[in-house]
Amino acid sequence: LLALRHDPCDAEAGNVECDDDDGEGTASLIDQPELPAGVYYLIVDGYSAERFGPFGLTVDVDPPNAAVGGN
Repeated sequence: LLALRHDPCDAEAGNVECDDDDGEGTASLIDQPELPAGVYYLIVDGYSAERFGPFGLTVDVDPPNAAVGGN
């Protein structure tokens, strides 16, 4: 499960997009080509309490010189 938010603590007002299976197979995919500048939080979670463990994450940013960071 992926969630993209303006505010990581407000699931309703801060939510930009949430997805659990729009990628290949049952993989999550978020595609937001027209986001305004600002701070965004990408939250990775399991689909359910029984679905957890290692995961892979790929982030493509366009334009290539846009800032990508994390804490």
